[in-house]
Amino acid sequence: MRPVEIAQHFIAEHLKPADIAIDTTAGNGHDSCFLARLVGPEGHVFCIDIQTAALTNTARRLAAEQLEPRTTLIHGDHAQLARLIPLDIQPRIRAIMFNLGYLPGGDKHLITQATSTTGAIHAALALLPTAGVMSIISYRGHPGGLAEHKAVAGALADNHRRYHCVETPNSGPVAWLIDASYRHD
Repeated sequence: MRPVEIAQHFIAEHLKPADIAIDTTAGNGHDSCFLARLVGPEGHVFCIDIQTAALTNTARRLAAEQLEPRTTLIHGDHAQLARLIPLDIQPRIRAIMFNLGYLPGGDKHLITQATSTTGAIHAALALLPTAGVMSIISYRGHPGGLAEHKAVAGALADNHRRYHCVETPNSGPVAWLIDASYRHD
């Protein structure tokens, strides 16, 4: 299985109908649709991206699958996660997904940055309840990707949550799987 499939399988094992989820990097909407299908009509997914083109692509994909009523699109930086999600919703979050790098089909010079990603990971870990899960896909093969990958590793090493890392050979993508119910101190 590819890292993206591993992350989706992990999330699917934990996210249930009526849950709340966040796609912190909406991109072309694949993860947003995946999450929206899992939470069902009673759940909700917040889809965040800093690029207008990404939100347009995500909206189009959600509409094609008739999933837009269970989603909210947010134009913003994932590092501002805690400010972007309504306070009354935050305790109900059960899954958070990151798919880092650049927008496929978009400008490859516009990439997620190590600094904002680290801030986003810390914010996500703070929002994640003990019953929550998180996945992060990092890509080491594009300019800036290795630095961001190392920043992800550092951000996760600084917390007390247990995580699992699934790496592909060479410079391929890496799946980080975080289960908030397990802590190491």
